[in-house]
Amino acid sequence: MGMRSGYRPAVNPLHSVQRKLEWADKHIVDLGHELAGFRVAKAKAVIRENDPNRPGYSRWILTDANIPDPITLILGDAIHNLRSALDHFATVPEIISLYRLTGEDCFLIDIHAADAERLEALVDSIARFGPVTTSLVLRSYPPKPITPTPS
Repeated sequence: MGMRSGYRPAVNPLHSVQRKLEWADKHIVDLGHELAGFRVAKAKAVIRENDPNRPGYSRWILTDANIPDPITLILGDAIHNLRSALDHFATVPEIISLYRLTGEDCFLIDIHAADAERLEALVDSIARFGPVTTSLVLRSYPPKPITPTPS
């Protein structure tokens, strides 16, 4: 069966995002395995250094081993991704404020977009760093002062 001239198969627009999420999930699993192995091993290292009190002599020191390279590589990749996201956020004029969060979400980003199309473009540009949950402000109310109740 031949293809029609000019026919291009459908491309999943979320493919790159899904790949990044799969990669992040793999990093988390790998990091968990590496950390568990490191804790169980209670790895020690022997270091030889010159004895400062007796020139010409060496001393041997038993110490905890350094964190294995795979763990540092996984953490380095996560830190690089975080820095890349922050660098990107700094270049987007519609981002009014940014908060780093604990919990399931990493950031709370206040975006003032001119229209739905621009909001969609901004969400797509942010989604390359991880999953995005979007909420719209329907109405705002004046701030209310919070005063302690007398006991």
